[in-house]
Amino acid sequence: MAMAAPTITPTTTPTATATPSGTGIPGIKMPSNPTPLSAPQEQQVRDIYYKNVRAKCDDEIKGTSPPPPPPLLC
Repeated sequence: MAMAAPTITPTTTPTATATPSGTGIPGIKMPSNPTPLSAPQEQQVRDIYYKNVRAKCDDEIKGTSPPPPPPLLC
């Protein structure tokens, strides 16, 4: 009495829904050519960037960071 081979059915794994153009929001597409920033908008971005850099690197900017270690002499 021979046993029949088991039937193997392929399983599908759920796929993540891809967001178009990488916006992170399903159904929202990034424009292929976004509108350039105006001069005041560019200045706002620059101000925010510099503020963040100053907050992160305040000691180095003021010169109060510890001195770098001496070079290794081999």
